Amino acid sequence: MLKLFGYSFISLAGQPNYIQKKALNNIPESIQTVEKALNLDVQSIPYAEGKPIKTYHAYSFYEWFGRFIAHPGIEQYGDRFCDEIASFEKIPDTKQDIKDGSFVHTFRGHDRKLFLAEQGNEGRWVFLLHADFFNVEGNQIRGKTRSTGITSLVCLNLPLSMCNDPAWIFIPGLIQGKSEPDAKNSEHCHYWRLLIDKFSAGYLRGLQPRHTY
Repeated sequence: MLKLFGYSFISLAGQPNYIQKKALNNIPESIQTVEKALNLDVQSIPYAEGKPIKTYHAYSFYEWFGRFIAHPGIEQYGDRFCDEIASFEKIPDTKQDIKDGSFVHTFRGHDRKLFLAEQGNEGRWVFLLHADFFNVEGNQIRGKTRSTGITSLVCLNLPLSMCNDPAWIFIPGLIQGKSEPDAKNSEHCHYWRLLIDKFSAGYLRGLQPRHTY
């Protein structure tokens, strides 16, 4: 991703010079190269349906969430968010925060109880799914077009100062170009099916991390 951004940025001013080419060539080609260099154990899941033209590499939400909730204070932020929702006597007419929206007050769990306000002794978490696409060839007039997409999950239980911090954002995967999937024909569904299946299982039966802080 960094190399793609680098080429896109440099192409705005024309072709890269020798120093710029050398710097770009030193950027690792893949996440696997970085993992090997830093001795990390982040595993991607090759995912495809039928006879695919290309393979989509996804990352395990459960594995990420286990690490996420093990950080100091994260579990407390989650419970505090639910407690604040439960403290509302009615849904505010003036919307200034995610907690003022009707969804977090009315959404129900599989047991038909209010998902957040009646959490009991369970942790309840809310995520925002976002996707955006950019032209890795640079935005030049009559230039090449190759649209690559990135999807992200933002945890809405966290304070605003934290939830948009890249350190706490989950990246399910990258959607390779060259064309952006047509949202009108629900072409994104194939890429998100693996993630939604995990969310569905978590919603119906929950999950229990081995350790929290």
